[in-house]
Amino acid sequence: MVGDRGILTHKGIQQELVPMGMDWISALRKETIASVVKQTKTVDLDKLDKQSLMEVQTDLFPQDRLIFCKNSVQKAMKQRRREEFLVKTENALEQIVIATKRKTKPLKCETAIAIKVDKVVEKHKMKKYFHLEVKEGHLAYVRDKSAIERSAELDGVYAIRTSLKKVPPSNEAIVLDYKRLSAVESAFRSMKNISLKIRPIHHRRKKRVQAHVFLCMLAYYVAYHLRKELSTILFSEDDLEGKQAQRKDVVASASSSAQTKTKVRRKRNKDGNKVMSFASLMNELTGVIRIIGKPNINTDSIPEVVILHGLEGTRKRAFDLLGIKIQASSPKG
Repeated sequence: MVGDRGILTHKGIQQELVPMGMDWISALRKETIASVVKQTKTVDLDKLDKQSLMEVQTDLFPQDRLIFCKNSVQKAMKQRRREEFLVKTENALEQIVIATKRKTKPLKCETAIAIKVDKVVEKHKMKKYFHLEVKEGHLAYVRDKSAIERSAELDGVYAIRTSLKKVPPSNEAIVLDYKRLSAVESAFRSMKNISLKIRPIHHRRKKRVQAHVFLCMLAYYVAYHLRKELSTILFSEDDLEGKQAQRKDVVASASSSAQTKTKVRRKRNKDGNKVMSFASLMNELTGVIRIIGKPNINTDSIPEVVILHGLEGTRKRAFDLLGIKIQASSPKG
């Protein structure tokens, strides 16, 4: 079983998966990673700048396998966002300082100052990065450089925890298995927000809950295969081998293949046909009209004449890719 750190918690693993004898892959929370680094001298985070992942042994999880990973892109992004939030917080704190020193109606009450300061530092969760001094008619602040440095050490670092040891797959394979959770998250977004938009229903009976989940999964199953079969006329990736070939580091974020990037940029596939989003294609297919005509004749068997109107261009290519055969007419029954 593969689950993120919020689903496969330590307690849940011990109570549910271990008694069943099931292997699992999960991840550690940031505070747990910090504890492992602090208590395990063999963890050298500097090595991750060169090799992006390494296996770690620790007494905190003696029965498990830990794989530390470092994503340089995420590291740069977190450092940039932290600095941005630090500057915003300092600007907001400076406004409070100005308010305490203004000539007309200065902010004097210590409680009022503390409330304003707390609201500012909690907005972006920056309180741990500042030394604050609040007194009657006074506010002073300065960055806590040691706290910022400690936090920066773990920027872009995540740790995968797994029970897989007996026939151990490679560290790279375990990382890829964990990262496949992104497909699960994408499926949930597709079901609830993007494509299918299946509204939540607050069931109270077991069979109704099961039926609702079944319908959600069935709808996504159909949408999944539609995307797969129609990938050449969608913005979706249609060159999986090319995508995997250019990926030299399993920790780095995945990137589309050169063929798909060209397709997206030109809005045309390699055959010169128009490509679009899945939602746009589904909307395009609503233009196909099926007309059934019944001749007004007095016979025992009245034939039906089926006419499809608007089946040309992208619509026709979609039907061909899905293997839908069109019959011009069919007898009744």
